[in-house]
Amino acid sequence: MWRIEGTQASLSGPQLLARVNLRQPHFGLADVAWLDRTLADVRLLQAQLPDAGAGQRLVEAYVRGQDLIATYEAASEEKSATQMYWRYVEHADLEAAGVELIVSVRTELLDADASLTLGSELACRELVQAVDQDATRFLPAPVAGTPGNRPAHLDGAGLLIHRVTDAVSVLEMLHPADFSALELVADAGSTGRVRSRFRLFQERLEKGVIRRARAQTLLCRPADDEAIARECYLRLRASEAPLTT
Repeated sequence: MWRIEGTQASLSGPQLLARVNLRQPHFGLADVAWLDRTLADVRLLQAQLPDAGAGQRLVEAYVRGQDLIATYEAASEEKSATQMYWRYVEHADLEAAGVELIVSVRTELLDADASLTLGSELACRELVQAVDQDATRFLPAPVAGTPGNRPAHLDGAGLLIHRVTDAVSVLEMLHPADFSALELVADAGSTGRVRSRFRLFQERLEKGVIRRARAQTLLCRPADDEAIARECYLRLRASEAPLTT
């Protein structure tokens, strides 16, 4: 399923192929192909590490079962450390497949800023967002026309549908217990290209406390993608948090 070569990890799943640079998780999943369809210039599940200025670095990476696991720490042991799990997800009954990213943050400081962002960067024909926590209704996401290319700040639910082509939709979702804020910004000069950012762990982190969040990015067919997105989101919401160490 997952294979590590140096600092590159590749996923070969029944429906999905992808690659991640373990040293640079902020670039996200690249070289994505779903059901033999290649998605050009797509970056999914980008993760900006905390303490970016302090230089968190990769200290360990390995495969356990169907999980790809990486640990990052700053040069100083008193800074926060981050662990990431990339996990292949498939809903065969919905013809949807993708990756779940589980992010855990801890610190040795009495008080630390553990905030980070998760998101994606891709071009799409249409972008819609669920407006309630049951994902019963979707509306177009307000991206185009933000003054000075500033991000649009959205309420609602942490569930987006990127309609990329006539054959592929990308579902981007954050577990509702972890959702607090979402930003969208159109990339200047790139027609239809949008960057999404979910902001996590906004509260200060105390020593001995571990914060954890779960996000999923799934690919499916555009036909009935709202119904598929809703069902996948409800399954994520109902699932128990995995026990990770």
